[in-house]
Amino acid sequence: GGGGGGVTQTGTSDPLTGLADRPEFMRVGVQRSEHGPPEAQVGLILADLHRFSTINHAVGFAAGDALLRDTAGRLVAVAPGALVARLGPDEFGVLVEGLDVAHVAEIAAEIQAECGRAFGAMDASLASLSLVTIGIATARCEEGVAVLLERAETALGAAKGRGGMCVETFDPTRHGAIVERKGLELELFGAGARGELRLHHQPIVDLNTSAVVGFEALVRWDRPGHGLIPPGSFIEAAEECGAIVALGEWVLEDACRQALVWNQPRSTSPSIMMSVNVSACQLRSPRFVDSVATILAAVGIEPQVILLEITETALNTDTDAMVDALGDLKDLGVLLAIDDFGTGYSSLSQLRRLPVDVVKIDRAFVSGVASDSEEWAMAVAIVNMATSLGKRTLAEGIETAAQLAHLRSLGCELGQGFLFSPPRPADEAWQSLEPGRGPDPCGAGLSQNAHRSETT
Repeated sequence: GGGGGGVTQTGTSDPLTGLADRPEFMRVGVQRSEHGPPEAQVGLILADLHRFSTINHAVGFAAGDALLRDTAGRLVAVAPGALVARLGPDEFGVLVEGLDVAHVAEIAAEIQAECGRAFGAMDASLASLSLVTIGIATARCEEGVAVLLERAETALGAAKGRGGMCVETFDPTRHGAIVERKGLELELFGAGARGELRLHHQPIVDLNTSAVVGFEALVRWDRPGHGLIPPGSFIEAAEECGAIVALGEWVLEDACRQALVWNQPRSTSPSIMMSVNVSACQLRSPRFVDSVATILAAVGIEPQVILLEITETALNTDTDAMVDALGDLKDLGVLLAIDDFGTGYSSLSQLRRLPVDVVKIDRAFVSGVASDSEEWAMAVAIVNMATSLGKRTLAEGIETAAQLAHLRSLGCELGQGFLFSPPRPADEAWQSLEPGRGPDPCGAGLSQNAHRSETT
């Protein structure tokens, strides 16, 4: 190892490692920037312990503390003339002066190599997790330490985006995009409470009768200054920053209220099903099942009207826990669907374990079902597998009459896509339920280009 804790270098220190803490790092950084020549270079290396929480839980917090102290000693040894600080739970900063970015990168490489050597506190099986992820940046003294820190954090974020355990240098061409992403994430929190979210609804059709039997609720965000933006532009960000839980609860409640409105005047007709997408992050949340139960009770909707869609790839991680969560949802009385089926390599044995009612065939297989023999074979296999297990099948992304004819011939029960209707606001979607106003099997006059350019 590289010795114990680092030597306290400044006025206030981190009690665990003896390094400067974040306030002291900023104070000294500002002082050095103000007293240095305006054009002189200051470099910053941010080193983040890769998957430190995993290490903490695997070998215990005492070993984790030892790892932090050992890392601090190694950083001081590699950069003896630098200001070394502990800036966060598992993040260190190394401030160096008078070096250009190439020399700063050399120090970063030495740090990565030093931290790649075995730690005495670590179990051998976790050695690969003890590496660091590094972001580096330089600035002129006159630009200040705050600018330098922001640039290094941008570079560190880029390194984490590559999977970690690597070194990234600040790239000004990517800075604007990252700042925009952070702004988007901040705005996402409370978007539902501020009345900025909207639901559009795409009809789900019985392929044999062409009757509308349900709708999929698809969220849009009326982001101030940007207009109405589709889910593909913000759902991933919502998942990464944690806003997806509150956003998902808003979507489910609004969809349930709309389903109640549509089903009240149809007491003598089959119920209109409402399909709602569920993120893997929501499903992993310990409060998710309770929140679904609370929303169903508050709205007063019959649970069997609600179809919750979970992507197949989400179910392939921690399968036992996911099966338990799905079982708890089934106990509430809701319907369940596997979305994007065929993209996550589910086996027949996995499908048998899952208490789902509907298997949705991914649009990737639907698009070529009328022209590609391999995609046709995949669609046939999925329908046969699902049918043999007593589950209904739903094809998404139907755009042409030829696709519809082939899906009917192989026995697929349900479908949705631009052939019938794009997603529309609730008042417009309601027209699909009025007598004589059902979905147009010829595509409602949309061109094939219009079909493909629209996204749900």
